[in-house]
Amino acid sequence: MNTHDPHRTAREFDAQQRAVSDERAGRPTASDPTIACYRALHRAILVAPLPEPPAAFAAAIAAQVEHAQGSETLETLLQRLLLTTVAIAALVFSAPHLLTAALEVAAIGRDVSLALPLAAGIGIAVAGAIDRLARGWTLSAR
Repeated sequence: MNTHDPHRTAREFDAQQRAVSDERAGRPTASDPTIACYRALHRAILVAPLPEPPAAFAAAIAAQVEHAQGSETLETLLQRLLLTTVAIAALVFSAPHLLTAALEVAAIGRDVSLALPLAAGIGIAVAGAIDRLARGWTLSAR
């Protein structure tokens, strides 16, 4: 049986908010025992000591960071493999269309609507190849 009462929940929320605002403003304690209880709870939360981090916390975090950096090479390798696969698939599926478009542009000469995307694609491919050659094919290149 569900005993959730939205009106009771709203009253509790209002009591909590009023207790916090009264406590912050320094108003005298209200006659409502619910608000007085929430004010006492608010004061207790404010003065509660914060727990200290574990003694080896910094060393544990440093070890986790080093481990994550060590596994980065595998992730980088997988990303490059995926990117290469996508690029090859894109070339395989779009090569006939690109070749046809290039031949049409070369034959017609006046239709430049296909020339710009083709030139942009060739430029991006050449820039990527130059970048790859400049940085080398190592996994740690960044």
